[in-house]
Amino acid sequence: IDAGATIAVAIHHNAVSVNHAGQRRTFGFDHAYWSVDAKDPGFAGQEQVNNDIGKPCLENMIKGYNFCVFAYGQTGAGKTHTLSASSKGDKQIG
Repeated sequence: IDAGATIAVAIHHNAVSVNHAGQRRTFGFDHAYWSVDAKDPGFAGQEQVNNDIGKPCLENMIKGYNFCVFAYGQTGAGKTHTLSASSKGDKQIG
């Protein structure tokens, strides 16, 4: 984080806290990931996201269930890469 900047959004486990205009609001989700700083103990990499979401969705899809992944984040944050990259490399497959 740049000197003088404040963090407006923080993630702890599956809760997302938003600080705005002196108020803090916390929202709960099935999964929420922090990927700002790889040195942070709560950092979530591609493998964790795939294990938590990708594999169970794929297993249920094979069983005939529909599923939807809602990926929200800043432009360039890696949403498309997360959802379409091969586990054997960084090339996109879709």
